[in-house]
Amino acid sequence: MAGITAEKIQSIVRAARQYLLHNIGNLTLPGMPQFDAERQAWRVPILCQTEWGMLRAGEMLLDDAGKILSAPTREEIGQTVEKLLCVLCSEGQRSQAAKALDG
Repeated sequence: MAGITAEKIQSIVRAARQYLLHNIGNLTLPGMPQFDAERQAWRVPILCQTEWGMLRAGEMLLDDAGKILSAPTREEIGQTVEKLLCVLCSEGQRSQAAKALDG
């Protein structure tokens, strides 16, 4: 890969954001990408907006052109968020949060 530029990072974030909007939902956002030299791919954290703030709900891999190499499913992200919310709230609040993700 040639150097890491602000334009390249913006391009990776745009590609990740589009994937998340179309495949996961509008409560998810890409985090700051990091280039993994060993894999020759961009690692992008997946953040999920909840009523308790942003939670890291997974990670996706993109190639240098912005093609998705791997990403969790909507169901996998929902399961991760639900597990994280177990730490943050009571049983009643967890079911409300799960319903919000399904909505």
